[in-house]
Amino acid sequence: MFKNLAISFLFLLLLVSCQQNTAENNEKKIDPNKTVMAKVDDAPIYKEDLGDSTLASAIKDEIFYQEGLKLELDKKYEKNFRDFKRSLIINQVKSKAVIEYLKKNQLSEQELKEIVLTKKDEYTYLKLERAAAESKEVADKLLARAIELKSLKDAAAEFRDKVQFTENAISKSKNQHFEELKKGNLSEIVEEIRKFVIYQIDDIQETPDEDVLMREKSKIDAERKQKAIAEHFEALKKEHKIEVIRE
Repeated sequence: MFKNLAISFLFLLLLVSCQQNTAENNEKKIDPNKTVMAKVDDAPIYKEDLGDSTLASAIKDEIFYQEGLKLELDKKYEKNFRDFKRSLIINQVKSKAVIEYLKKNQLSEQELKEIVLTKKDEYTYLKLERAAAESKEVADKLLARAIELKSLKDAAAEFRDKVQFTENAISKSKNQHFEELKKGNLSEIVEEIRKFVIYQIDDIQETPDEDVLMREKSKIDAERKQKAIAEHFEALKKEHKIEVIRE
C-alpha cells in the first residue's frame, strides 16, 4: 500500500513539474517586441503576424495547428521542412554570389555591340521557295523558265506533274546556296538525295538589333551565372574539410 502511495506521489510530482516547465516554456515563447492579441492554450497570436487575416481566423488556424501537433503531423513533414529550408539557404547563397559577380563583371557597350554584330546572321531569316525535280533535264528546263518568269513558283506550276514545290525558312547563317542574298535571287541546281533542287529567295526578314541583344544576353547571363556559382564554390571549398568516404 505504501509502495502504491509512493508511486502515486512521484507521479503527481512529475505531472506538476511538467506543467510548470510547460508554463515556463510558454512564457518564454512570448516575444516582448510584439503585441499579443490572443492566446490558444498559452500559444500567443501576435498583431504583427495577422497580415490580412482576422483575429478570429488566426485563432481558428491555431486550433487546427495544435490539433495537428497532437496527431504528430509535424514529425510527418519534418523532413520536408528541413529539405525546403536547406534548399532556400543554398539558393540564397548562390543568388548572392551571382549578384556580386554580375556587378563586378558588367558587359561594356562595345561588348554588347559585338554580340549583335556576331549573332545578327543567326536572327536573319531567308524565306525560301523550293522546287525539286526527279531529273536533271527537268531541273534545267525549270531553271530556265524560272529565270524567264522571274518566279520559281510560277515556273513550278507549269511543271506540276514533274516538280514538287514547297516553302520554308532558314537562318542566314545556314545559307549554302546563294552568294548574294537578295530577294528574288535564284540558286543554281542543287543535287540532293535523288532530287535536283532549285531555291529562290522570296523574302529576307531581319530581327531588330534590340531583340537580337535581348535573346543573346539571356543566354550569356545564364552562362555567367553558372560561372559565378562555380567560381564561388571553388573559393568556398578551400575553407572546408571534405572527406569522401565512399564513391
